[in-house]
Amino acid sequence: MEITHGGSGKVAVVVIVVLVVAAAATVYTFSNLLNPTSDDGTDTPIVDRDEPIHITNDVDFAVQAEMKGWPGNGTQSDPYVIANLSIVSSSNCIDIQSVEAFFIIRNCALRTTDMNGRALYISEAHEVIVSGCRAEGGLSGIELFQCDRCSVQYCRVKHTGFGINASISPETRITGNTVGNCTFGITLCGSNLTDIHNNTVYDSYIGVMAQFSHGCHLDNNSVTESTSGIELQVGCVNWTVTRNEVLYNSGIGLKVYADASWTIVFDNNLGWNNVSNAWDDGANDSWDDGVSRGNSWSDYSGSGLYMIPGSANSADHHPSALV
Repeated sequence: MEITHGGSGKVAVVVIVVLVVAAAATVYTFSNLLNPTSDDGTDTPIVDRDEPIHITNDVDFAVQAEMKGWPGNGTQSDPYVIANLSIVSSSNCIDIQSVEAFFIIRNCALRTTDMNGRALYISEAHEVIVSGCRAEGGLSGIELFQCDRCSVQYCRVKHTGFGINASISPETRITGNTVGNCTFGITLCGSNLTDIHNNTVYDSYIGVMAQFSHGCHLDNNSVTESTSGIELQVGCVNWTVTRNEVLYNSGIGLKVYADASWTIVFDNNLGWNNVSNAWDDGANDSWDDGVSRGNSWSDYSGSGLYMIPGSANSADHHPSALV
């Protein structure tokens, strides 16, 4: 079976990629947890006040909702609401799997002390809203696996392997989050038609990374002070990348890999990235809108085309200088 446009393809290659990347993240995370590289100092420590939540089916969800007094009944018009919890756990803090119920997770502070743990893990669910949460520690801060039409919004994620990760989770909306001090800030794998909008990612190994994800939009994000800014890797097709700021990363600002194609990149500020502001090894990519709008580059001379390094021999036909 192959990944289809807008579908939730479940293929061995995706699982293998996830496992390989997860192994790399585990090693890097362990180092990060012991020696975080930096911290903006704006967050107070997460308090161990509430018990971890583990839900394995809809009956389990209904029982726990009644026992713990969560509002809602699990319908689309009246979803369960899990809110205002503070959890520190040696495993997953909130773990919800294999449910048809609708639910919202709001304003929770979650920290796992297990280097292989997840602060928030949701698997096989639909139209979940995660809003205003904090997540720290472990392999993943906020992870969606085999979900669809979910939203992660206005969360803060720090000191973890994967900051916000959507795997085989089409039509995910990742909006208004702040992610820092992670191995991989925001990641997609097999998650078609996803929107990544208005997020801030800083001080991570790779700020935004995607694989096997079609028809996605990446707009109005800030990716700074990471090793690599944005990487569209194997299997990324028909992406639109616009109005992002990719600045001051120590490697390449925006890289399109071989086996990625048909990316449109315009109205971005790409500047002062140490190795190169951009790199294109893909196919049929456009670095302007084809009419009058290209990107702003810190190293543009002010005349002529801006040539993009890489085997694709791409060019921005309407570049401007970023000052």
